[in-house]
Amino acid sequence: MYRVSHLGELDFADIQSVLQNEHPLSVNERQSYANGWQAVLEENVPVRVNLNGAVVGVGETFFVRFLSLEKLTSWSATRVIGKAMGNYPVDVPDWWYRYRLDRLSSKGD
Repeated sequence: MYRVSHLGELDFADIQSVLQNEHPLSVNERQSYANGWQAVLEENVPVRVNLNGAVVGVGETFFVRFLSLEKLTSWSATRVIGKAMGNYPVDVPDWWYRYRLDRLSSKGD
């Protein structure tokens, strides 16, 4: 058993095997998913992440823990971001890390 974060991680044979498990959702299942998503929307948070299989709202600083901020004095921001993306492959785009670094340097978040 393994977990994928998006279909791009699967080859064609994998997609075919996943689709074999496809089945129509009952009205109750659809309502349950709709209620769950509504709860996520009502959280009114800036970032949503898939954490242990559940979508939850987190603060803007959630991914800052992956940045080696102490290295910014001797490393470029690009290197700090590259290390974070290489060491913690959690599908955070580089522009988000750059945004957070800019915010941290301008506001001291």
